[in-house]
Amino acid sequence: MSYSLNFKADNVSIFKRFSFVRATSRWAEEIGPVMEAAIRAEAPVGKKNGGRLRESITFRKKTGISGVALEFGSNVPYAKFVEDGTPPHLILPRRATRLRFESRGGDIVYSPYVHHPGTKPNPFARRAVERMSPLIAESFKANVEAEFL
Repeated sequence: MSYSLNFKADNVSIFKRFSFVRATSRWAEEIGPVMEAAIRAEAPVGKKNGGRLRESITFRKKTGISGVALEFGSNVPYAKFVEDGTPPHLILPRRATRLRFESRGGDIVYSPYVHHPGTKPNPFARRAVERMSPLIAESFKANVEAEFL
């Protein structure tokens, strides 16, 4: 899972002291940790993994000649499935001939496969970015304006 915020400049050479990359780099250093915390705060905490997804969320600043990108992501393999959801699918055993699980009634069940109904998306990162977009824009504006001073 990965999200990027990109800002690029097409023609900033007409400004003598202005550096778009310097302004966006300062912006990224300021807003990156704030966005990381906001995405972590929105991340669900499941009973099974107790916050593993939340704790795995990080950001990385990538600087190029045309601007800066902030990438937010997680290294847990199921992060994309939480964010995007899953369609109905078949679950098959990996190292055995049967799956063993407890039914809703508490009975132990053995089955050669299970029809999983899928999961609803939980776009927690998207929610965080949308919620924080006024702050993102305000911070970006302030850092670009400061570059002119």
